[in-house]
Amino acid sequence: MADRLSTPFLAMTVVLSGLIGRFSATYLHREHGFFRFFLLLHLFAFGSLLAFAAGSFDLLAGGWELVGITSVLLIGFFQLRPAPVENGLRVFAVYRACDIGLLVGVFAMHQWAGTASFDDGFPMLAGSHAVIVCLLMLLAASGKAAQMPFSGWLPRAIEGPTPSSAIFYGAISIHAGAYLLLRIQPLLAESILASALVILIGVATAIHGTIVGRASADAKTSLAYASLTQVGLVFVEIGIGWRSIAVAHILGHATRFRSVT
Repeated sequence: MADRLSTPFLAMTVVLSGLIGRFSATYLHREHGFFRFFLLLHLFAFGSLLAFAAGSFDLLAGGWELVGITSVLLIGFFQLRPAPVENGLRVFAVYRACDIGLLVGVFAMHQWAGTASFDDGFPMLAGSHAVIVCLLMLLAASGKAAQMPFSGWLPRAIEGPTPSSAIFYGAISIHAGAYLLLRIQPLLAESILASALVILIGVATAIHGTIVGRASADAKTSLAYASLTQVGLVFVEIGIGWRSIAVAHILGHATRFRSVT
């Protein structure tokens, strides 16, 4: 499904994946695992496009999982060193724990609304059912977007190749959580509790990222926490209901972070 929300994310994924792929051809020339990197790059791009173009949460979950596993494999790309493998496993554990929210949320939609389609499912959910689905999706979004209290995995993701850090954890992957919340915006509008939690998590993450980023000893870690701060602000915008501003913020942050990295 291509609509006003998915089209900008699809265009962002295609452009940034192409640019990083072209840059990586030179950056990783003669590097051990060259073809493995590009295999994971293409699988990640496919998973992102699948998640952003999905017309239902069922298909979105498929792309979501593909993005997660390729991200973990790229963090542990240099598998001969212990640090990348350990950090990759830690990220995998965070992803697995938080993705339970997405899987159970999709199951709940089918149970209560009979469908997980974007067009058909929302009108059938109301009251406590809508609140529960929102909270489950917020769990999944917070883990993927490295929001508090799951923000510890993002600085560890820099163990992977620099091009993957630029496109995955600063430009596309970390914004998948914000995209999920934008998709359930109609449900968030009906739940004051869920909207307040989105704002609270975003504010806490933005403050945390700003303070820790200023005290970081190296540039890549500082950039990681700067990315946390910006995505935290995006969460605040989504919680308030500023959908267009949030999309514009995501696109601007994604392109700027990639160019800086």
